Amino acid sequence: MKSTILLLMIIFSIVIFGQTNEPTIFKITAQSEVSVLADVIVFQITISEENNDPEQAYRIHKEKESKLAKLIKDLGIEDTAISYSLLSISKSRMQKNKGAYKTSQKIKLELKDFSLYEKIQIELLKNGINEFKSVFSSDKAEKTREEGIRKLIEAAEKEAKTYADNLGLKVGRVISIDTKTRRYRSSDAVYFTAKPDVDISLLEIPQSYNVKLFANISFALVN
Repeated sequence: MKSTILLLMIIFSIVIFGQTNEPTIFKITAQSEVSVLADVIVFQITISEENNDPEQAYRIHKEKESKLAKLIKDLGIEDTAISYSLLSISKSRMQKNKGAYKTSQKIKLELKDFSLYEKIQIELLKNGINEFKSVFSSDKAEKTREEGIRKLIEAAEKEAKTYADNLGLKVGRVISIDTKTRRYRSSDAVYFTAKPDVDISLLEIPQSYNVKLFANISFALVN
């Protein structure tokens, strides 16, 4: 997996001079951007059924759940790639369906075999399950993020040293670090329209997504 780490140092530096025997505080805001090659499609499915009879709603829901479970098994998706919520049922909040009961259950699949992506959508629609969405992801994203944070802190420390040298001081301990992460890409969702007899799919083209890391870091500048 190739990952690109782009450091964009946005400097909002504040040097706070302390009282006697207190360290000078240097605050810096830094940003880094990590580009991660997607090797997983996270497929999120919602099973729901609405009916004036709660028993009917529950029964039809369980039928859909059973069909989905069979589909997952037939496709050979491993248990470790599956997570789900418990089935819940409650009265509908929609005014036009007042008095009806609605079930809901969410299932998440992590597909490493992209060839399953198109097939599973068609099979879901055939079985009356039409609420689903997907995003690209990576099973190495956390490791890449950690590397981005390490490089971000190194760059911030280097910037602090530049200020310290000009003030005749040295960079001391890190007083505080506040980090934030935001994931984005120009088109995070994957859309598919079924067409027969095609020889190539867009899913064969490698895709990546970006993760932005922000950090507010405070250093002590000492004599």
